[in-house]
Amino acid sequence: MFRIVVFAALVFLAAVPTTWAQEAGVIASLDEMRLTPPKEKGSASLVDGRVGRAVRFRLETDAASTFFTSNIHGKPEWDRAQGFSFWVRGNGSDGFGGLEFIYDDDYAVRYDVCFPVKNGEWRKISVAWQDLVPVLPGPAAKPLGTSGGNAASKLSAVFVGKWWYWSLYPALCFDIDEIRLEPTIERDANDYLPDGPPLGRVLAQLKAGKPITIVTMGDSLTDKRHWANREVCWVDLLRQGLKDAYRSDVTIVNPAIGGTQLRQNVILIPRWQPSPSRIWSRSFSEGTTGTPGCVVQSSAAPAPTR
Repeated sequence: MFRIVVFAALVFLAAVPTTWAQEAGVIASLDEMRLTPPKEKGSASLVDGRVGRAVRFRLETDAASTFFTSNIHGKPEWDRAQGFSFWVRGNGSDGFGGLEFIYDDDYAVRYDVCFPVKNGEWRKISVAWQDLVPVLPGPAAKPLGTSGGNAASKLSAVFVGKWWYWSLYPALCFDIDEIRLEPTIERDANDYLPDGPPLGRVLAQLKAGKPITIVTMGDSLTDKRHWANREVCWVDLLRQGLKDAYRSDVTIVNPAIGGTQLRQNVILIPRWQPSPSRIWSRSFSEGTTGTPGCVVQSSAAPAPTR
């Protein structure tokens, strides 16, 4: 009997560190409701999840600047992780969900991430801290998890929803389960800078008569929905000019949104996701408010786990 008791005690003690380690990495298990629904245009409920329970989020059409809020705060172990992950399951609707982090209780410093919710099966999304884009300009809007940047441990809230700059707000329904820290996240370390002139490869394709795709991110100068661009837009002039000069098939993907900055366009890259030869950005506001190059370079880097 004594040997059995001792053996059982040893098994219990051996299991405790594993349990502690698992729980230490969990930001929110979502087995219980941790997020407060908005007063209108959104609702949340607990459903069967991938592990235990999950939260189902419903957003009505035109749910702009509508958020499910929480008081989930960062902890010191967040700084020891390279990022976080969560599981998402859509209902087949062709749309995108959004996560937003508030930094140090300062609502002028927000970090957003955009993710697809079309797949009806559970899908793991992994995001490095430095892939979270600071939405607004300002001295405190530094990249997360980088030398000289902001510390993930000072994140003070996790929201689910979409802010004003998304522009498109279809009705959505999706489930999220188990938000947890990730000790390591595989990231593409290549900078993809060309060996020669920045547009050398594009020019070579044009001269060879090969098709190219150009993405024109930007603000109202580029947004064809803006009243000043409905008849003539520089994007159309660019496409036609290249076709006339090189006889190449030129495809333009124009996700520009009036009133935005490049930083917000970068967040929404998953909404169009082609493999362009070159991304063009033309925005007057960038000259006055500015988007730091480190933000664009870090955020636009390929993230294979997204």
